[in-house]
Amino acid sequence: MEIIQLADRENRIVISKDIDFLNSHLIKTQPKKLIMVKTGNIPNKPLIEIFNKNLDLIIKMLQRGDLVEINQSFIAERKK
Repeated sequence: MEIIQLADRENRIVISKDIDFLNSHLIKTQPKKLIMVKTGNIPNKPLIEIFNKNLDLIIKMLQRGDLVEINQSFIAERKK
């Protein structure tokens, strides 16, 4: 996937709902950093509110690890 290569080359974080990105991350560690959104089908406004409300926590989690999973009721991290 070109997006993964670009993200890794430019040290970016991929944000996705697509399970293929999660599988690639878990199997090949590509992308290097991933925010996996598991909120189901919700409008953009509530999704943006989740990110805005928890941005500091998400940043801290990404500094400690390489995978953050976001749900409507929790945020979890996988540490390195």
